[in-house]
Order: sequence, then C-alpha cells, then structure tokens
Amino acid sequence: MQISELKKAAEEFVDISVSDELVLNGLREALSWLAVRSYLVDTITKDFEGGKKYQLPKKFLRVIKVEKPKENEIYRHYLIDGNMIRFREDGEYRIYAERAPYYPESVDEYLELHPMLISKMQKYLQGYIMLAKDVNPQYGQQLIHEYFPQEVDLAVTQLKRGQKSPTKWTVKRK
Repeated sequence: MQISELKKAAEEFVDISVSDELVLNGLREALSWLAVRSYLVDTITKDFEGGKKYQLPKKFLRVIKVEKPKENEIYRHYLIDGNMIRFREDGEYRIYAERAPYYPESVDEYLELHPMLISKMQKYLQGYIMLAKDVNPQYGQQLIHEYFPQEVDLAVTQLKRGQKSPTKWTVKRK
C-alpha cells in the first residue's frame, strides 16, 4: 500500500491535514517497534552450491531457519559466519531471517508489509497524529500503547500459524 493512502485515511479519521514529515516520522516509529519485536521477516529462495560461502543481504540481521522448499522440511546443516552462510550440500534452500526496517523517505513510496500489518500501521499513524496535533490525545495514546501492540501480536501469531508445515492427521475408527 502506498504511504500517501495511509496518510489520506489518517487525515480523514483525525479530520485535520498533516505534513508528510509527520506521517513519515510516525511510520518510522512504528517500524522501529516492529523491528525491536523481531516481527520483520524476509526470505530468500535460491540454489546454493555446497561448501561455498555466500554473502547474505545487509538487511538480514539474524537467520531464523533454513528449509528445503521441495521437501518442505527444516535444514540444519548450514554454518553462519557473520553475514556469510555455507551449506553442506548443493540444493535449493529457503532462508528466513529477521530484517532491519526499511524507513520510507517519501509518502509516494510503498510500505512493504503484510496487509494485516498495514492496517495496524494505519491505526498507529492515527494515534501518532492525534498525539502530535493534540486532537483527543487520550485516545491517540490508547491507539499507540494498547491497540497497536495487542493487534500486531495477534496478527503475527495468525501469520505464523499459517506458515507451519502441514501435519498429517490419522483417523481412528472403532
């Protein structure tokens, strides 16, 4: 979603016009909060050669897990050395890693987050504007410090549930 759309929705909610810089500052604060909670995750899927070291992108902070996408199983035979990764065997691997937040520089940019998180960012932005412009600051405080953390935690839990590997079910009949 484009940041200008978030700005427009927040302005309509608060019923005042705000500067682009105020919107960007609010989004930066919310993105920093997500990064501290380790909620910003990125993936790479590609073929790697066994025994060779590969440079991970600079935005990757910590590798969470590696899996073989074709077999849909976690792969444990890799070595991390700083920002380099090495696999024991050749093959296609998917790397999940925490990433540093990307801070937008203008409202014309797109916010690259899951749609469930973008709606929460919109609420954070509304609260941030309310506090900054002194429009119902008590409700703004509630949006930022109560609603946002609870709703983001819930959304991330739901997203993580959807990423789990499929399980096998057996039916036992008498």
